[in-house]
Amino acid sequence: MLVQRLLAWIDTAPPDRRAEAASALARAYMHSPLAQPERQLAESAMVVLLEDDCAEVRLALAEALAGNPSAPRHVVMSLAVDTPEVAAPVLARSPVFVDAELVEFVGGGRAEAQIAIACRPAVSAVVAAAIAEVGEADACEVLLANPGADIPADFLHRIAERFGEAAPIRRLLLHHDRLRPRTRVLLIDRLAEAMVTDAAPGALVPAPRLKALSRDAADKAVIAYAARAGEADLAEIAETLTAAGRMTTAFLLRATCMGNLSLFAHCLAALTGAPLGRVETALARDRRNVLRALCRRAGLPDIAFGVVAGAVEAWRRLLDEPGSVEPGRLAHLVTRQVLAAYDGGADRRLDPLLVLLRRFAADAARDHARREAVELAEARRQPAPEEAPDAQAPSEVHAAEAPAAEELPQAVVTAFAYFFADEIAELEEELAGSDGEVAAASATGAGIEAGIGEFEPIAVPGDAANDDRPVPAVRAVDPSLPEFAPGEPAAAMVEKVRLFMRARAAA
Repeated sequence: MLVQRLLAWIDTAPPDRRAEAASALARAYMHSPLAQPERQLAESAMVVLLEDDCAEVRLALAEALAGNPSAPRHVVMSLAVDTPEVAAPVLARSPVFVDAELVEFVGGGRAEAQIAIACRPAVSAVVAAAIAEVGEADACEVLLANPGADIPADFLHRIAERFGEAAPIRRLLLHHDRLRPRTRVLLIDRLAEAMVTDAAPGALVPAPRLKALSRDAADKAVIAYAARAGEADLAEIAETLTAAGRMTTAFLLRATCMGNLSLFAHCLAALTGAPLGRVETALARDRRNVLRALCRRAGLPDIAFGVVAGAVEAWRRLLDEPGSVEPGRLAHLVTRQVLAAYDGGADRRLDPLLVLLRRFAADAARDHARREAVELAEARRQPAPEEAPDAQAPSEVHAAEAPAAEELPQAVVTAFAYFFADEIAELEEELAGSDGEVAAASATGAGIEAGIGEFEPIAVPGDAANDDRPVPAVRAVDPSLPEFAPGEPAAAMVEKVRLFMRARAAA
């Protein structure tokens, strides 16, 4: 009787009152002990409410039914195909759907439905795969952020393939515990591409040079990631690089000079098809004939073999003397030794391998100097240890004579240290006997079929090592701080710091 009176009243009631009645009817159906005839009448009333012109009424019904497994299935299904606003609550929370139905809703192409399904407290692997395959970027982002989503590793890779250029999706993927090495390599490449795209409009360097710089950065990032990867992951990294045509001469030489000999061994094994144990034995026991044959089979130019052998020998010698050299300096020392030992071709000014080695040496020197700069900055922030009382007495005589110490802002110290790192890199090249202007070169390759490519010189005026830092003048956060220009001599930078401190003291 109550339901019949409700149906008679609905025709004349205002929308807000109808919405309240719809919500009350749904709660009574699910939680009150209604007799079977009354339950049937209540279901009929809800079907009538599905036809209400006011979305507020249908939304109230959807919110009341969304989380209950005893909700009438035909009513919930009708609400799921309603407007996005009405469908969202049931798609996000209703337990009456099976996976096949949710997959069908995902395939319908409505972004709102995909997002609502990606928000569900538990998203099965089948539904997650459907969202990864056809879902919009927003739905995939919500899925990655949902801790209740069961996303297979292969479909994490699919999301990376489709939307890896989007920074929010990249960040969520990189924090996922199921991410495979091949997906990490793909994301590193997508990040490098995004950096080129973002920097291109206001870049101070030509687009080809900017792309080469991003490729260098991607190579270094992949090698650094591989240094922390396990044995099984290294094999997958090597296979991924080979399949993507990323196994270039420059990459292999950089991996060797940076000391990632395990990655180099896996790369040789992937390129040649030789057993990994044979490659590792040739590296560990200095079997140069075997190593030379493997490098030729992989497609490495003959001129590059001497660099590989020299780097392997340098690493072996340094690692056989534990504690003799600080670990952070090893790559710097190896690249310097390899560059010093390289005899080059007939014309050193046009030797692309020489340019490549000089770039590696400059990178290693710069990284090493910056690491030391960070350590010095950290030490500077630490409070000085208190001296013993008897050690303070003699210093009192000279206290009045000593000039007051000038406290440099942290931004000045950091900027100075970074540019001083560039000065060290240039000095390393001068000591190695560089010949002034050289042709900048890059090594490109097309994968297993075409080997790993030849050197392709590109004539660029100026010092190739300096060409690796195409940055504008760096200014600290405070606009009153001194400005250091790229390549500025250290003496001039020191003088600027002194003038800045005097001006600040006078003020």
